[in-house]
Amino acid sequence: IVLKGTGKIEGTVVDTSGQPVTDFEILYAANAGMSMQNFQHMGPGARTRNDEGIFRIESAEEGSATLLVKAQSYAPKLQMVSDIVAGETKSGVVIEVETGGIVTGRVLDSSKNPVSGAKVFDTATPMDEYRRERAARTTSNADGSFQLDGLPNGTVTISAYHPAHAGANVQVEVAPGKTTQADIVLGGGGTVRIRITENGQPATGAYAGIQDKTSNDSTAKEPDENGMVEYTNIPAGNYRAYGGRRNPEGQGFPGRNQGKEITVTEGGVTEVSLDFAAGTASIVGTMAFNGQPPTRGWVQITIGATDTAGEETRHIETDANGQFRVENLPAGQAKLRVNGMMGETAPVSRQQTVDLVDGRATEVTIE
Repeated sequence: IVLKGTGKIEGTVVDTSGQPVTDFEILYAANAGMSMQNFQHMGPGARTRNDEGIFRIESAEEGSATLLVKAQSYAPKLQMVSDIVAGETKSGVVIEVETGGIVTGRVLDSSKNPVSGAKVFDTATPMDEYRRERAARTTSNADGSFQLDGLPNGTVTISAYHPAHAGANVQVEVAPGKTTQADIVLGGGGTVRIRITENGQPATGAYAGIQDKTSNDSTAKEPDENGMVEYTNIPAGNYRAYGGRRNPEGQGFPGRNQGKEITVTEGGVTEVSLDFAAGTASIVGTMAFNGQPPTRGWVQITIGATDTAGEETRHIETDANGQFRVENLPAGQAKLRVNGMMGETAPVSRQQTVDLVDGRATEVTIE
């Protein structure tokens, strides 16, 4: 484990006229290029109040970072900061925030009755409860009314969620300092039931979830003693139902994952079975580029879906000689995708298709 050194970041938050913003929250992430959605799990940022709009990040990993500033009546602002040096202070960072727009409206059910106590977001509805709790901007009143301020200029997605209904997203056009009216209508949604098994029996050390094919957002949880997971009030649309079985010898490689494409309908029930059958095929391989094994190599094996199992993916890391072995694979056609690091250069990628046969080890050489 290599621990990076830390530096500090100092700067100011100002409005478009150059005047300091005197009350704001600031969040820090150690990676550059983070999106608003990446910050949803973090909750509130460090509250800063001073007449000069000055902020200070006391511990920032060397390299690059992303800062997110939130201030009442202003649109949230992401700022990338580079060239952070361990033991030094990156000073003079100026974050300029714009006056945000306002959206008012009501949360309604499918019969146009007001929904009280719905969580309202300035993004698409998060799928998992943890992020729903942390990312909600406000809650609808007894008459279903809500107000969101400090929204960025342009097309913005707002959404609402209530446990008795399916969440809903609405796109609105927002202008700085202007108020836009938009109602959010919640439907009933559908139900997804996933049964995850190993050789027909409830799988141990497993998880199952669903992924929205439009937003790529997902949620997962452990099944009950019968291998069942149920999700209710899921908005109608296209999803990927998936499941995984963790390596019984501990975290890490190889892991087993499966997935099936599904369509959720309003009021409908979608049932999915994912079975991790133990096959007798195996793959034995060697990875070498220009005759040399990679300093670090990864192999992803994807096996096509069957009537009883979804598309299965396994991962494994090569040893110091670039060799790998994966056993207990089901028979069929498999796609190999490999990535190898050669020192500090960019990773080398290769793809290959092989046929797996029960009781046989298929040998592959990847160059």
